[in-house]
Amino acid sequence: MKRVVVCLALAIAIVFATSAFAATNTFKGTDAAGGTVKFTAIIHHGDITKVRGFKWNNVPMQCDEPNQTTSGNFTFSAPVNNKGKFKFNGSNGTSDAVVHGKFKTRRKATGTFRVSGSPSPGTQDNCDTGVTNWKAHRI
Repeated sequence: MKRVVVCLALAIAIVFATSAFAATNTFKGTDAAGGTVKFTAIIHHGDITKVRGFKWNNVPMQCDEPNQTTSGNFTFSAPVNNKGKFKFNGSNGTSDAVVHGKFKTRRKATGTFRVSGSPSPGTQDNCDTGVTNWKAHRI
């Protein structure tokens, strides 16, 4: 009987110890212009607290000439507020990117995205994605 109680107590301790650490969920989706988005949600004590590694691929841009696509990512994390909202804002010296997002549920997120400037270092193209909507789901 003592052995059963000790084993049960040990199993409960392991469950509670692992749930205290942060977990991650990957989200993947598309934007309205035909590109893709992907990011990782950091979960701490059951709440989504940060978004890390927001990436976009092949998002069409309107340019002076010729039109192009843009791909990139944010290498830092953005905090998620108590309403489920987050924001990334950054520049690589030739273009600026802004992402707004909101977790609708623990499995779905939506937002807007915009990149403007030159999509490739060394070029002088005046390009802009315009504000485009994106949506993603947990995979």
